[in-house]
Amino acid sequence: LEERAGLWGGGLKARWRPWLSLGGVGLMIAGGLVMFYPFCQVLQDFGLPQAAHTADCATSVILMAVVGAIGWACLLTSLCWVCTRPWASLLLCSISLGAQVSTSVASPFLILFWAVSSGFLAYWYLAYIPEAHEGYHPPDWRTPLWRDYRG
Repeated sequence: LEERAGLWGGGLKARWRPWLSLGGVGLMIAGGLVMFYPFCQVLQDFGLPQAAHTADCATSVILMAVVGAIGWACLLTSLCWVCTRPWASLLLCSISLGAQVSTSVASPFLILFWAVSSGFLAYWYLAYIPEAHEGYHPPDWRTPLWRDYRG
């Protein structure tokens, strides 16, 4: 354990992984916005009724980019974890599948249902399941990122 901690700089390098992952999701959202936003102009040029207002189109594009990026990030993480964390992988794959279905249907109510149910499932997996095991001690979330975590 000490050898592994030494390889990771006492846990300091491992603490950057969540922030790098969130940064990656942010870049995926930005990429989706850059990719989908020009379609609003194309739809207006053709005069399609779905693009009656630019604000409606921009809102739809932002919503679809955010949900799509979260879905793809969950799918990629699920594929990475399929052998080491199968239950977490199954949860993330179901969140990704729900995101893809909700964006395909493009119903705001279905997207809201997906967001609420995915948040509940993630909270249940992260909070309830670990506490069900005997001897589980939750980490101290107030520990700053730059301090060494000696779990």
